[in-house]
Amino acid sequence: MYVVLFLFFSCVCGYLVYLVRVKDAFNQEKRNGGEELDTGNSVPDFKNFQRTFLAVYLLCCAADWIQGPYLYKLYAYYGFSKGEIGSLFVTGYVSSGVFGTIIAGMADSVGRRKTCLAFCAFYGLSCLTKHVPNFNILLIGRILGGISTSILFSVFETWYMHEHQRRHAYPDSWLVETLSLMTFGSSVVAIGTGVLAAILVDFAPPPFIDFSGGIVTPPSILVVFDCAILFLIIAAVIMVKKWPENDGGSSSGLLVGWVTLTSNRRIWIMGIVQACFEGAMYLFVFSWTPTLEHSAGNNASDVHHGLIFSTFMVCIMIGTNLLTILVSHVAKKLEKQNPSGDDPTQLVLLYTIGVAAVALSIPAFLNSHSVYFLCFCIFEVCVGVYMPAMAYQRLRNIPSEVRATIMNLFRVPLNVVVVLALLDVGHMHHSVISLYCGGLLLAAGAAQYLMPK
Repeated sequence: MYVVLFLFFSCVCGYLVYLVRVKDAFNQEKRNGGEELDTGNSVPDFKNFQRTFLAVYLLCCAADWIQGPYLYKLYAYYGFSKGEIGSLFVTGYVSSGVFGTIIAGMADSVGRRKTCLAFCAFYGLSCLTKHVPNFNILLIGRILGGISTSILFSVFETWYMHEHQRRHAYPDSWLVETLSLMTFGSSVVAIGTGVLAAILVDFAPPPFIDFSGGIVTPPSILVVFDCAILFLIIAAVIMVKKWPENDGGSSSGLLVGWVTLTSNRRIWIMGIVQACFEGAMYLFVFSWTPTLEHSAGNNASDVHHGLIFSTFMVCIMIGTNLLTILVSHVAKKLEKQNPSGDDPTQLVLLYTIGVAAVALSIPAFLNSHSVYFLCFCIFEVCVGVYMPAMAYQRLRNIPSEVRATIMNLFRVPLNVVVVLALLDVGHMHHSVISLYCGGLLLAAGAAQYLMPK
């Protein structure tokens, strides 16, 4: 089943890539104020600018993806209990919600390129701490990692949008291509770094312990953290050479961001949508493995985690390409029915959240391994649509001067949802987790429905 679905979704993904990015079937579609959506034939300077940004962003994503699957394994190798390992993971989310919000939120004031360079430094130090089998040192590493996560998923996007709109004045419609490529490229990088990590670990020398002399060589999996540092160094060099600095000017800062957030209904509703959808998404990340293993029963050992993960990434890639097609289709209908009416991206996002809610709720009522896996694949397609669509909503509604600040304020309730769930997820039955995720997605859908037109 796993191989068949992986090949099926890969074929679907390849066909959509051909339609959207090679054939350029939708280049002439008009949307968002009548601007032409250019998905492949942009001016050369835009392409160069886009490639420079994506090279840095995807290198940083690679540094994040390559180490993720080995964190738990490393902590277990060092002899920490499940409770201690859980504390390390929770610390990362708390750090992201508290320190990450403050530091990443300062990007609008101190400079976004400086903050992105700080990401490379913080994450590099976090990787270095993995060489020390000391709980307190690893705790510091998780704090640095939490701060870095907040920067990666807010400040990079903010820097790009400012350059795109303010410095170069490219059409806003061209942003859709870059936002989709960010999600699409991240999925490709996730698969590629997974393969690279497996190769590196296989070829790295195994750990050696000399009990007589007390000499201990580091575990072979540390090589993936060292590789992450290499990616970060390359990204930092490109930033120093190619990226100009930008900030939010005098109208920026945490207080200004908070006032803007609380006084604008569209923005705070968007924050609710993001917190609920991504809260369900992160909870799904922690729960899909035990759910599929439990539903497999005596065949749990036959669950191919690597192939399942690759299938999920392909499904996300399907979603990123599907967004262009869906928005184009909805825009045509709206143009006929009500030319000055709803934003097509906003409507597509509403439908997507609804499908995601159904997909993650079904496992609460059925007990079928095949149905679970198919529902999870559908949810990942929804994630692929959601990520660039939500980024485009942020572009349209959050002022550039405080974009990084507000995006990190959004992450506070998100991290609260995740931490509260993680504290109890070990005691939840998979059906309860499904209902929890479905409830969060229904809340996200309700908020999206109430979004002012």
